[in-house]
Amino acid sequence: MKIPEILNRFFDEQRLSSLFSLFTPPQAAEMSAPTRVLLAGGTMTVLATALAAAATATALMLLAVGVIYYMLTQVLGMKLDFDPQVFMHQARRYQSSPSAPN
Repeated sequence: MKIPEILNRFFDEQRLSSLFSLFTPPQAAEMSAPTRVLLAGGTMTVLATALAAAATATALMLLAVGVIYYMLTQVLGMKLDFDPQVFMHQARRYQSSPSAPN
């Protein structure tokens, strides 16, 4: 079996073809099949790398916040008291519309 035959069979499957066409730029519609496969693969690789970088950054940020909280509360002995009613009171005050005096 030759490479062009393999690529033709590869792109004859409807689902796989639509998946690769999703990740292939419209300008590459007239290019050869191997070029479109490389473009689609490159696009998927870049997207996967960006997703991995974002997930890693999120995990590191959460870890950093946890370390800061631990250092403040356990090592430095600070007591962090969080009362959500304070924020709700301020939000309600800003939300209420001013009325004309009666």
